[in-house]
Amino acid sequence: MNKILAYNSFFGEIIDTINSARYQAFKSLNRFHIGQNFEIGRIIVKNIEKNEWGQSIVDTLSKDINKQIDGVKGYSPIER
Repeated sequence: MNKILAYNSFFGEIIDTINSARYQAFKSLNRFHIGQNFEIGRIIVKNIEKNEWGQSIVDTLSKDINKQIDGVKGYSPIER
């Protein structure tokens, strides 16, 4: 019975370590994506103002990104 308790404790420690690492990776990736999206937004706004483009450039950009980078999700314009 003692070995079963020891194994359960050992197993729980491994699961906690895995879950902790997954959570930390998620937080790090989420932080990266927020920064990336902020930078993309900044570049878009800067170029819209500089080149006097209309908002339809976002639709064009979205389509071109999806053609260039196959399998990437999240670069579609928000439905208006």
